[in-house]
Amino acid sequence: MELCVEIKTRYPHIEDNDVERILDKAKYIYYKSKFPHEATPEISHPISSYMAIQDVLQISDELVERLGFNTATGYHENGITWSFDDAWISRFTQKLLTPRVKTISRR
Repeated sequence: MELCVEIKTRYPHIEDNDVERILDKAKYIYYKSKFPHEATPEISHPISSYMAIQDVLQISDELVERLGFNTATGYHENGITWSFDDAWISRFTQKLLTPRVKTISRR
């Protein structure tokens, strides 16, 4: 299933152009986290493997949920105070996206 269709199926209330923006941002976060030192990782590492697809969908879910109150880190009852961390995605998902690195050898 195409990623845009999957996101639209999960969140039917979101407009098509917003789904594309969410997916673009999810891919951006994925590539910047996974391949931080590559200029064009989308060419050398297309999102086609099961794990890559699941990572992008996880990021997309968190971006959508961040629009609501599902990711609030704090709450105060009578004064109605909500608090969120300032990251686009949770620390848990950040840890899943361990960057790929290469070794440099001197000759």
